[in-house]
Amino acid sequence: MKREFAALEIDALVKEWQVLLNGRIDQVYQPESKEVILQVRKSGGEKTLLRIAPPVAHLLSSKPSMPPQIQGFCGFLRNHIANVRIFSILRVPGERVVRIDVTKGAGLRVYMELYGKGNIVVCDDQDVIIGVLDVQERAGVRIAPREVYRMAAGKELATITRGDIAALLDGRRSVQEALASGLGIGNLYTKEICLRAKIDPAAKRGDVDALFEAFGQLIREPIDARVVWRDNEIVDVTPWPLMVYEGLRQEAKPSYDAAIEALLGSVAPAAKPINKKAEALKQSLAKQEAARTTLLQKAEDERRKGEYIYENYPQVKAVLDEANEARAESWDALKRKLGARLKNVDPATGEVVVEV
Repeated sequence: MKREFAALEIDALVKEWQVLLNGRIDQVYQPESKEVILQVRKSGGEKTLLRIAPPVAHLLSSKPSMPPQIQGFCGFLRNHIANVRIFSILRVPGERVVRIDVTKGAGLRVYMELYGKGNIVVCDDQDVIIGVLDVQERAGVRIAPREVYRMAAGKELATITRGDIAALLDGRRSVQEALASGLGIGNLYTKEICLRAKIDPAAKRGDVDALFEAFGQLIREPIDARVVWRDNEIVDVTPWPLMVYEGLRQEAKPSYDAAIEALLGSVAPAAKPINKKAEALKQSLAKQEAARTTLLQKAEDERRKGEYIYENYPQVKAVLDEANEARAESWDALKRKLGARLKNVDPATGEVVVEV
């Protein structure tokens, strides 16, 4: 993309992705280190491919060539979301994040961050992270396994009222700036709203009724995707023809996903000759990457355990002292002393597992 997705554009994608509902994720691929493809099969056997390459995501019209080796995150996804059904796809209110809910036990959530560096975050049904494409730290918040994935509560665009828009027009900023800041839909679409409402985007005040009507029309408008050309170059792709781009060629596409695919050139490339030595090195690197992912998650687990022991040392020490005192008598004494807190005893090795 020439720019990041706007919330309105993500809403358009989510509408098109409803075709995946009740489909089963029957395969997961990772063609590149920062790209994942989910193959979803519907009950009739039809397959649909969802490409996630944060901060971009879209449906594919054809399957690209896949590497023979499995990368670490791909293996993780296959273990957790392969052969499960998709039962919900939505944009998180107030965020440029898509959430896919899948059924497996209590259910898992796959979050796609379609802004900034982007990311893929897999959580349990309590939003505790169990796996990420890219461990990150933003404003002191870690996006990593065992952390809670948090987002600020936002508002659905469809619930924006005339009063909300009136409150944004404070007279200090231009209409375009005020709407962009308050609505969170980006400068392009706030300018479009101004043009449709016949209001100068640079004006400090504007007709609230006209702005609210133009905003409502835009968010309810049926998808009529366009690829925007300047001379022989694609400069943007949009879910609808826009007044902002009047004077430029706006080529119609059957879907917004198809428009994005045209921009990104995501059609499968011709097969390249295989260099056996290079392939061997790639497979070796893939194994190392998989091992690295496992070690990072293990290290994160050990870090959390260490922090817990440090923060609760008096309680931990008390339990250890009880265990050592009882074990000095006999294993039976240990079992009587600790009761339900004693989870496992291995007399052969002397290993004791205690809940603290």
